[in-house]
Amino acid sequence: MVKRRRKIRTERVGHKAPRATAMSLLWDGPSEPTRGPKAGLSLDAIVQAGLTVVDAEGLSALTMARVADELGVTPMATYRHIPSKEELLDLMIDSAFEDVPRCGAHDWRNELTKWATAELALFRKRPWLLQTVLQRVTIGPYWTAWLNAALMALSPTRLRGSELFAAITLVDAHVRAAAQIFVGAPGAWSENFNYVLRRASQDPRFAALARVVAESANDSDENVESEIQDQFEFGLERVLDGIETFLHARDVRA
Repeated sequence: MVKRRRKIRTERVGHKAPRATAMSLLWDGPSEPTRGPKAGLSLDAIVQAGLTVVDAEGLSALTMARVADELGVTPMATYRHIPSKEELLDLMIDSAFEDVPRCGAHDWRNELTKWATAELALFRKRPWLLQTVLQRVTIGPYWTAWLNAALMALSPTRLRGSELFAAITLVDAHVRAAAQIFVGAPGAWSENFNYVLRRASQDPRFAALARVVAESANDSDENVESEIQDQFEFGLERVLDGIETFLHARDVRA
């Protein structure tokens, strides 16, 4: 007799609780399919097909039927390995973080800069990840390895446990903010911002902004991505300056 698959329930307390099935698949790996004949299809192949679809067509294109079509199988064949699109997306998010940066315990600023630059490159390569970070955090092995790499980078510092996580969160927030701008540039975001600058420069309500526009009137805006990259690097340096200042102040007080 075939067991019915028990429905996983979640509670809403500001956000969705972790799906038990996804966490089990991420950390324990797949079990043998409970229905149908054994086939060459695997959970990893389904995840990779999902990534192929979303990388090419965007997050809205992700359906189990579309993934099955990409694999050349029936939708039922995919359901033998994974219960639903929700669990599939959880596994895809973690798999997207597969290329973990190698951070050593040497110069913490250089190592954390390497980590942040790698994360920005990932978000630029896969912009759909930005659509998921505010709604779900898939805590799988690859995501955890990224966290471990950042902790390794900060290991030479004297930051304590909660301070380490706060520092990583600060750097991560800067990376995501820059990534959101990168994803929109040099398209709609850049066009809209330039339009606002032109309008604001003539409006007395925005005197401070008008001064900045006038001072940068001779700057070239031909390479928007280069300008955003400069802004990202400048901001990251200031974030790291803040952490370094905190460490120095602690040494002085000690």
